[in-house]
Amino acid sequence: MAGPAPRVFRPETGMSGADIVRRGPLEINRAAWRATWNGATVHLTATEFRIVDRLARARGIVPHVRLLAIKRPLRPFRHESRTINCTVRRIRWAFRVHDSGFNAIQAERGEGYRWRE
Repeated sequence: MAGPAPRVFRPETGMSGADIVRRGPLEINRAAWRATWNGATVHLTATEFRIVDRLARARGIVPHVRLLAIKRPLRPFRHESRTINCTVRRIRWAFRVHDSGFNAIQAERGEGYRWRE
């Protein structure tokens, strides 16, 4: 008798929907935890990847800064809006490595951020 099937580690098992998301030159492969811009892999941390994923999926709405924060189990929720702002700045830098004119993330004053098509 074979033992139980091996478990596959997925950091955020609550992810639903298609594994591939395309927004213009952005392609997100959720199964592989990979983001590409114009076909070039963008190197993101897990937190940065989740924020890009949430922004790309929020078509037509602006997720509030608090909704972009990632709650980690066994840790209190301590993300301040400035922390999210710094993370978004690092995300922009990561995309500008491949495209110096990158401007797909738009800040909405007092609300959050939007992924521009």
